[in-house]
Amino acid sequence: MQEWQARLLMGVYSVVSLDAIHFHVCAGRQIVKKAVYIAIGLDMDGWRDVLGMYMQKCVIHRIRNTARFVSYKEIKPLLADLKRVYAAVDEQTASVYAWRTESSIYINRRYQT
Repeated sequence: MQEWQARLLMGVYSVVSLDAIHFHVCAGRQIVKKAVYIAIGLDMDGWRDVLGMYMQKCVIHRIRNTARFVSYKEIKPLLADLKRVYAAVDEQTASVYAWRTESSIYINRRYQT
């Protein structure tokens, strides 16, 4: 597996497609839905190559789980802020958006433990 992960990839692919396979996975005492995202590239000679596989919880389910704990009047600003976080170009930018949004400041104040 490590050898496959360390292999060299082509510099250019004529087509790149993304797909996902969804699984139910035990996480502690809960069963959660996770997705394996697969990136497949078609090289210039017509050969397919799996570029990578990434397993994570589906973004939609993450958002739904987050919104479950917020009151109705706070959902719209929260979802607007989450949209910016998930649309960020990289993890660092997403982190900045997550900590500097109006809804996160309000929610942190209100729901502090």
